[in-house]
Amino acid sequence: MIVQETFLYGSGGVESRPLPERLRPDGPPQEFIDLWPKLTDQLIRLGLPEEELGHLGEDVETTMRAVLMWNEGKKIPGINEQFLPNTLRYHDAPHTIHVWEGLSRMLPGFVRGQMATGVDTATIQKNIRGVMIASLLHEIGYLKRAKGDEKYPSQAALYYDHVNRGIAFARDLIPTLHLHGGVGEEDLAFITSCIRGTDFNMPWNAKLAGEINEGAAPWAKLLEAADFLSAFAHEDNIPGLVSGLYWEHQAPFVMDGIVQVWDRDNTGAIRIDMKGKPMLRPANNPKEAREYYATIMEVKFGKPVRPEHPYEVPTQTLYEFVSSEFIIKFQEQMEPFLRLADSWYDVGEINLMRRNYRINRERIELLKAATREKKDDPFTVLEGGFTGHDLRQWMDTLGRRGLLPEGFQMSSSPLTIDARVLGMNPVENVFERLVTREIREILCRIPVARHPEAIAALLGQFREKMAGEEIGMVSMAVALGAYTKDSGGPYQNLEEALDIFARGFASLPEAEGLPRVTMTWTVRRDRDFGDIANPDGRSARMNALAELVNGAVRDNKINGIAFLGAEKDLLTAYQAFFNRVERRVPILMLVGQRFPEHRRDPSVAVEQKNVFLRNMAAIRDMLAPKFDNLALWGLQAVADCSPKEQEELLGGMPPRMTVVVTQTFDKLVGAVRDIARHPVYAMSRLKPAWEVVHATGNGAYAGFSSVRLDELTRASKG
Repeated sequence: MIVQETFLYGSGGVESRPLPERLRPDGPPQEFIDLWPKLTDQLIRLGLPEEELGHLGEDVETTMRAVLMWNEGKKIPGINEQFLPNTLRYHDAPHTIHVWEGLSRMLPGFVRGQMATGVDTATIQKNIRGVMIASLLHEIGYLKRAKGDEKYPSQAALYYDHVNRGIAFARDLIPTLHLHGGVGEEDLAFITSCIRGTDFNMPWNAKLAGEINEGAAPWAKLLEAADFLSAFAHEDNIPGLVSGLYWEHQAPFVMDGIVQVWDRDNTGAIRIDMKGKPMLRPANNPKEAREYYATIMEVKFGKPVRPEHPYEVPTQTLYEFVSSEFIIKFQEQMEPFLRLADSWYDVGEINLMRRNYRINRERIELLKAATREKKDDPFTVLEGGFTGHDLRQWMDTLGRRGLLPEGFQMSSSPLTIDARVLGMNPVENVFERLVTREIREILCRIPVARHPEAIAALLGQFREKMAGEEIGMVSMAVALGAYTKDSGGPYQNLEEALDIFARGFASLPEAEGLPRVTMTWTVRRDRDFGDIANPDGRSARMNALAELVNGAVRDNKINGIAFLGAEKDLLTAYQAFFNRVERRVPILMLVGQRFPEHRRDPSVAVEQKNVFLRNMAAIRDMLAPKFDNLALWGLQAVADCSPKEQEELLGGMPPRMTVVVTQTFDKLVGAVRDIARHPVYAMSRLKPAWEVVHATGNGAYAGFSSVRLDELTRASKG
């Protein structure tokens, strides 16, 4: 919508143009409103003229408005270039704003240093404008033009080309913004030098040898630091921002607009150069580019090709990526820039950039510890799908909607929760890793009538993490019994818990590109079946519970039940329940979950295998004949069975059944080494009609991403 008024953007002495609604002076971006007055005040104290800073503020605001519009895919009147909306998960508009904010907080300290070296005020003023404009335009090359960029299969595929594109776009677009005093060639050269400073694919010495001259170098280095610290000094760095970058790196590797593939010999093995690195070549045709492309993750973070398996480049998993050492390696380089920000904060205030940087280093250690700890929660479980940061985000949403009392805080801090659910503490029981009590604590402070809205908000937050992952549906298991008053929850009984959660799931609107989220009822074994010391009451409770399950499936409130544990003795004890549950009810059984390699005890390996075989026999004899929709999950213990034992085990099983594979979890905990040789695939060869379904397999890690990691990293290809 064009506002036909006298509002102008810039005043460069050229013909004035009407502003789009987003660019009206009465509605500047909130980030600008929040930060600019303090920056101006600090720069005035350093001796910079207030009038010139006023013009600078108008130029920065104009550039920021334009960049935000371009990221939204909006057309700016008078400017021919138009971009498609930005859909990236890391290099989005908020990232650009974060870079500008970080730069601004370091700028007064940096300017003080420039003055100390004798740089005159006029040069400093000019360079401040240049570096700020560069900060707002430094990722503009990631935007795909509405016409002309069809050769790039995705925005993320612009990774290696985006700096060159950004420099070209900046030269074309900056003059069209009509900034104060115009923008000459010297100004453009300075701005593009600063943008080149953010090119993390080029060594700093190469940047200096190219277009960054001596005068621009300190400013370009400042912007490089701001770009790095935008993530690593941000409170949502790990997992939020870094995992977003990880998923961007699953895009095809493109150079100069041409998709690259691994160069292979006639056997399919990847060719190696003189330094032992895998060799790339341009794709020969669109089909090859579409089906055999190398990913950015493989090229940038690939590991040496193994002689015993020369057909793929092993890459970092998400967890390896976000817990890698590169933050710590950058620590020494970043310390001077973190120190620059000290003067931004008033006496007694904490330098938040420095604090967040430290916290993110601590989170790396949490993640490293988490990858070494046993995980028992490989399914998409509501109570296991969130970290402390996620719950903090949910609380903020609820607070904005007026659902939570003002000032409400959880009894545990987000970092304390993270330490628990991410595995830093040696927790053996999966229920101790879950955030059940935190969700319960929050729900207990919300009016029950608004619980469906609150639950839908939490589900929506979870679902947003799956954007672009091409997952059609997620079955999220909820332990409804954990939310009754008997368990410290807000609901009178299971019936009320079922009704509230079902309405929460149902009220989550469909969203293009995001999966449908359905509810699976996690039956908590004997805790939901009544008092074990009261056989008559226990039997009645099992019958009532079965009827509640039947009704919930009939009414589409749940898509089935998950029964966590398939021990023969338990199945025998719960026959009253299984006898009453209708034949068509989908049932997921956890069986044969294998310990990670470092936690296995060889002295009991034979007995554990025998227990698994007995449990599978119980499923075969007690459940398989009764239920049409039986699914098995776990099954890593199949790897401990000989081929003959596998054949005997599966011989009496139904010809059709669903097997849930949780590749991420299995590989993460070391339950399997090679996804391509996952034991479930051996079962599927013996039972070819069995359907293999890939579940999220993240458990407490689902807060990072609920996708099939190893499929997306193509570790299971071939």
